Amino acid sequence: VVFLVACTGRTSKLNPDNLITNSAGLATGVRLSAKEAERAGIRFGAVVTEEHQRILLCRGNLVAATDNRSIQVAPVGGRIASVHCHAGQYLHEGSVIACIESSDLIRLQQEYLEMKNQQEYLHDEFTRQGELAVENATSLKKMQLAKRDYQSVELKIKALQLQLEILGINPDSLNRNGISPVIPILMPESGTISRVLMTRGVVKNQGDLLIEINKTSNLAARLKVPEIYSNRLKRGLAVDIMVASDSLTPIQLKISSVAHEIDPADQCAV
Repeated sequence: VVFLVACTGRTSKLNPDNLITNSAGLATGVRLSAKEAERAGIRFGAVVTEEHQRILLCRGNLVAATDNRSIQVAPVGGRIASVHCHAGQYLHEGSVIACIESSDLIRLQQEYLEMKNQQEYLHDEFTRQGELAVENATSLKKMQLAKRDYQSVELKIKALQLQLEILGINPDSLNRNGISPVIPILMPESGTISRVLMTRGVVKNQGDLLIEINKTSNLAARLKVPEIYSNRLKRGLAVDIMVASDSLTPIQLKISSVAHEIDPADQCAV
């Protein structure tokens, strides 16, 4: 570390090209040649070697680590019929967080049941035409048409089954319980709910955010480091932090990421 101390009654015009500025354009230093330093009366003392502790105090806050966050969105558009969770609650994967009523859901279930009925009829027709084709060659074309129609319905049923399963509905249960206008929305994975963005009676569009989830209890420290020290930050560098609830016990962490942008408001990197 080099300390420069200057005091003189003389003044001289400074060349703007000699100024050292930061990213905001503010002057942080001056660059002088040997002649300029001599003209300004700057004298250098002896170089002294001393040990200094490299401690940098920074402020920050605790946040959930980015890779530990998750969300759940509305699988279909509809009205929120009930809410079964709240912020701060820990839930396991598959737990019901809400129920939603949807007219689109009714149409989807209706279409699936109608396709199932057609499948039974076309299966019987395909079997009957196959038996006739054995005895009468003119019935071969009718058998081929019956086969085409039967296979087309099978493809539609499989597509509808996938759509229902994505929404958390067991297609086999429709044959037993019939059509239901309400479906449960399930917790996608175990974790603590950090935000709930739905209330009973509110209409949500498909894809609207319903909840935010912290998958684990792991937290990350978000620190603001002055710009002049940002180039010294590296991944894996050990740092000690102290939280407000216990300012006497340091917690040792390691830097996992460094922002490449400087906040112009406070000239700090995060």
